[in-house]
Amino acid sequence: ILLSQEALAIARKINLIDGVITALNTHAANLIDAQYYKDAYKYKIEEDNLLKTRFNGDLNSKISEAEAKFKNAETTHEKRMAILQAKKEKQIYIASIIILLVAAGFAFFYSNQKRKYRRSVEQLKMKQQVQEEKERLSRDLHDNLGSQLALLSNSVEQLDTTNKKNLIVGDEIDKVKSTSRQLLQTLRETIWILNKEEVPAEDFFDKLVEYTTRYLQSYPSIQFSIDEIFDEAKTLNSNHALQLFRICQEAINNACKYSGSGILILKGILSSDEMQILIEDRGIGFDISAINTNGHYGLQNMKQRAASIGASLKINTEPGKGTSVSINIKT
Repeated sequence: ILLSQEALAIARKINLIDGVITALNTHAANLIDAQYYKDAYKYKIEEDNLLKTRFNGDLNSKISEAEAKFKNAETTHEKRMAILQAKKEKQIYIASIIILLVAAGFAFFYSNQKRKYRRSVEQLKMKQQVQEEKERLSRDLHDNLGSQLALLSNSVEQLDTTNKKNLIVGDEIDKVKSTSRQLLQTLRETIWILNKEEVPAEDFFDKLVEYTTRYLQSYPSIQFSIDEIFDEAKTLNSNHALQLFRICQEAINNACKYSGSGILILKGILSSDEMQILIEDRGIGFDISAINTNGHYGLQNMKQRAASIGASLKINTEPGKGTSVSINIKT
């Protein structure tokens, strides 16, 4: 016991924890052998405390060492990730530039091709419009000026025949004069409309009233009634105006020649988005189904002209109840 006690004192003096633990363990064992259990217990408690202290110190050291290694590994990992991220950003940047260049090239190519296609379409459309305009003018000249020229030619031939027979030619001359005036006026009206890109709706209606007044000079028994409501100023393009004028001419001519009416009513109504021309008579009327069955070129031409400009044409008539022709067109 004395030897182990002296060994413990030396170990404590040296302050070597492993030596102190060993000396405590040996001294406690000697005390136990000598049956000094209470004293042995005290040294065993001290030994256990030193063991705990050493264990905690080792544990803290290992934890610190592990933390240091982890931080080093983390730093290394962050450096590697930074390098990889830089490489990735560079690759993305290069790829983006390549994609943008390709997209720009494709967009330029597409725009160029679209421009060429649009130009070719516009040229084709222009050619079609020119062709349609030629056909429209040809049809208009044939339907109006052609028929009047044919009438004038027949009148001149009749005048020549009457003159050769030494008959009175006064009526024939008046007929030639009247036909010539109508031909000249039709030509003036056509030129007046075609020389304008747009025709004011009120001017159009005034021209129609002027034409009707002049035409009715050959029918003095027919009374002319005019009604117009123009709330707004609207215009018609020249093609629409010309086709609308020809439709009205045909309706007026038919009313004067065939209706037997004592009155002709002409109405012009202009709303915010539509113009309506109404031509009415109080004459004998007719069976429109029979006319359609037999074929009537005047009515067919009116319908074709209305369809060509997107106008709505309605003919309401019955035998003995007069006739009403209504033309509606968007403005």
